[in-house]
Order: sequence, then C-alpha cells, then structure tokens
Amino acid sequence: YLDVIDTQDTNRNVSWTDLGEQLEGMVEVTNGFDMRCRKLPKKLKEWEAYLVLRKKITDFQDMLPLVEELSKESVKPRHWNEIIKLTGTSFPYDSENFALSHIL
Repeated sequence: YLDVIDTQDTNRNVSWTDLGEQLEGMVEVTNGFDMRCRKLPKKLKEWEAYLVLRKKITDFQDMLPLVEELSKESVKPRHWNEIIKLTGTSFPYDSENFALSHIL
C-alpha cells in the first residue's frame, strides 16, 4: 500500500519536460502494482484499504495513456487552450514548473 502511495506521490512531482523519459517506467511500475494486487488473497480483497488501493492503481492506469498523448511534441498551445476551455481549468503548460500534478 505504501509503495503505491509513495510512487504516485513521486510521479505527481515529475516535471512535464521530464515526463517523456519517465512515462514508460511509470507504466511498468503501475502494472506491477496491479499484478501484485491481483495476487493478494481473496480475504484481503474484501478490505476497504484494498478497494481504495485498487482504485488508485486503476485510475492511474486509465490516466497514463492520456498523459502520454498530451506529452507529445505535436501537442501545441492551441490544443492546451482547447483543453483549458473544455475543462474550465487553467494549466500552466508553458511554465518550467509545470508538473504532472497540475493535471491530476
């Protein structure tokens, strides 16, 4: 449980400019967490902590393909502006301090 929480906290702080080189590792680690959860005894899977953990893992797995697409060089300011308009949320996509935590 703590491994997942610590890893996700670390991932949130990854700078957007460094994201591309770390994305594959994030996918591998998250998939590893998923496999470990699936192998837990059935009784543990009934616990609230397990359900919370599974949700954190699956939410992150669902989000990673979207993050991968957004991190591509082909995504231009006009794309970010459209996302900002659709979500009603401002993202500092052109800032040096822009990190994964800004979009999660």
